Amino acid sequence: MTSKSVALGTTAQNMGGIWGDFVEGLDQIIDDVWDYTGTVADNRLKPKLLAATSTTGEPLFVATRQPGAGTGAAL
Repeated sequence: MTSKSVALGTTAQNMGGIWGDFVEGLDQIIDDVWDYTGTVADNRLKPKLLAATSTTGEPLFVATRQPGAGTGAAL
């Protein structure tokens, strides 16, 4: 069990949205002088990330097997 956790989907879109939640988790780890080495998540996270958009409606992530294709980062 960990004392470091964040709830995904709680940060306002104009403050980073779901990506802002990930950054908050990263901040908690680094503030405790640990190295961030990865994220473990089940399949339910992927649709939430694919639905994430910028404040102008552009997707933050895209479902592709080719990094750099389209906008956003590949999942």
